[in-house]
Amino acid sequence: MRMIATRSIHVPQLPVSVGDLGDKSLQSHDRYVEASIASVKAELSRQGKEEAYLASVRATGVPAVCADCGGQISETRLKARPGAVRCTRCQCECES
Repeated sequence: MRMIATRSIHVPQLPVSVGDLGDKSLQSHDRYVEASIASVKAELSRQGKEEAYLASVRATGVPAVCADCGGQISETRLKARPGAVRCTRCQCECES
């Protein structure tokens, strides 16, 4: 019987969280989809608030209250944008 010499090779242990590129790609895609869904939900909510506000303006005829902060919309802004639903400050925040 012949003996074969073997030697021990040290193989470094990889962290458990490391996956292949497919796993990382799927995780990245899932995060993107979740962020997109959240963005769409926020936009629909914002549009819903605007629609409710415009409906109340049509009913009362008083479009002087900001739909976001409840503050007064300046007369200058209303003259420039008669359909404005936000004060200048809230509109700037919404657009940024």
